Amino acid sequence: MGSTDSELPDPSSGVAHEKISDCDIWKFRKAEYLRRFRRSLLSISSIGFAFLAIVIVALKDNASISYWVLWIAFGILCFQAGFDYRKRSYDSALALKIQDIWNDEKSKKIRHDAAKALLNDDYITYLCDLEKYKTQLDPIDDILDILIDIGFLLEGDQMSSRVAHHYFHHWVQGYWCSAHDYIKRKQDKDRRSLWQSFESLFEATSFIEYTRNNHDRRKLWSIDSSIFLNEEIIIWEKPHIDMHTKEQRA
Repeated sequence: MGSTDSELPDPSSGVAHEKISDCDIWKFRKAEYLRRFRRSLLSISSIGFAFLAIVIVALKDNASISYWVLWIAFGILCFQAGFDYRKRSYDSALALKIQDIWNDEKSKKIRHDAAKALLNDDYITYLCDLEKYKTQLDPIDDILDILIDIGFLLEGDQMSSRVAHHYFHHWVQGYWCSAHDYIKRKQDKDRRSLWQSFESLFEATSFIEYTRNNHDRRKLWSIDSSIFLNEEIIIWEKPHIDMHTKEQRA
């Protein structure tokens, strides 16, 4: 998944250029199933010790507890494990906190500035010399740094892919598709691990989107970057324009 250095499409030109291959989907699926496996282990471990304690007590009492009682206990504990797994999969506590930060005035300004930088007429020129145009490109770094925090929580199993998709996929897809060439250029110039958590976040939320859209890979990149970025600009500018207009009328 990537573009060559000679391919530098303008984000303002419309639909994102990148394509997702079958190999990428396999990679996304493998990572998602691994996350689910780890979540299952955590849920099972929460009941494993309880069941082991019951067995030890039964054996200690010379099997005074019949086997059918053990099977009932095992069934109840499995049900509890399933409930715990589902709870971990849909726990939105951290996502709601991040959503509040994402929608506060400071973050809206960061999103506004990043979108402005990505829509700049000279954006392609900036990509050709990242060091020279560092000041112009810095606003993009600021928004990516927020998004990698969400990716970090996902990688640490503190947030599930379903939750990340539900609350943030629109922006993850929008900024990944819009800033993809900048991200790849920076990774080639500085280090490959730069914003790696954001890439993991995009892959995780994209797989959820893929499974919910009849397994259509095209929709994972079917975003008009120009519309998305202009929305990010307006979300901060419009309230301030309206406030300024009201002050002038007053």
